[in-house]
Amino acid sequence: MRSKRIRAIGGFLLCLGLVSGVPALAEGRLSLGLRGGIFDPTGSPDTFDAVYGGDTMPQFGLDFRVRLGRSWRAHLAADHGTLDGELVIVTPSGPVGTGVETQLTLTPVHLSIERLFRAGRPWSLYLGAGPTYLDWEDDNDFETTSGSDLGYHAVFGAERNFGQTAVGGEVRYSTISDAIGEGGASQFFGEDDLGGVSLHLVVSYRIGS
Repeated sequence: MRSKRIRAIGGFLLCLGLVSGVPALAEGRLSLGLRGGIFDPTGSPDTFDAVYGGDTMPQFGLDFRVRLGRSWRAHLAADHGTLDGELVIVTPSGPVGTGVETQLTLTPVHLSIERLFRAGRPWSLYLGAGPTYLDWEDDNDFETTSGSDLGYHAVFGAERNFGQTAVGGEVRYSTISDAIGEGGASQFFGEDDLGGVSLHLVVSYRIGS
């Protein structure tokens, strides 16, 4: 099941690249990049503290950008990360750890429409928003549960341009409501959001002249 979802995401990225990337490549409006950073699950802080110890999740992924005129662009960012924790049982006084290891895998795909500020200068800024598709899996010795959900995000970033190469950082806030909350620690705390705040370093390369 998980491999099918990964192939579906990969197919979506490939189709988008083929449709929008070919004309952009000819005009030098296409940029491809690598990204790495951390994700803080602020949408359900108590749940993540109980199960995963409140740790942030390292994430790595790919960046795909297409300029839409001088001051606008479409931005597709795909990240992947895992977080280790332990299963809990819920008692009247709260969740209690069982010592059974569990691993959470999150693969969010963010599609943004972004407004560029100071475009064409060495330092530039961008602000955008759009939908988020989240693929998730929770794996332990007893069972593997998985699913996918839709949400929204907003992103702000700054980047330094070096000709065809750019290096920058961005902060992204996402909300994926109704993704959890039907049982366990998340139900006890009344939390249902798998969104949060992420910080990423992005290195991209503009293809074409």
